[in-house]
Amino acid sequence: MNFQIDKTNKGEYYFRIVANNGKILAHSEGYINLNDCEHAIELIRKNASNSLVKKVY
Repeated sequence: MNFQIDKTNKGEYYFRIVANNGKILAHSEGYINLNDCEHAIELIRKNASNSLVKKVY
């Protein structure tokens, strides 16, 4: 799994989480600043292993 940073036509940065098979698992909102986009990725990377799965069905 990896993160890819890209830019929209409006010039905003966003990231995708991509599985090893190349399928996109999720994408973010748009960020005006590249640093904000990179910071969001780092927050996910640091906290994902501590996350709980909540069933809400």
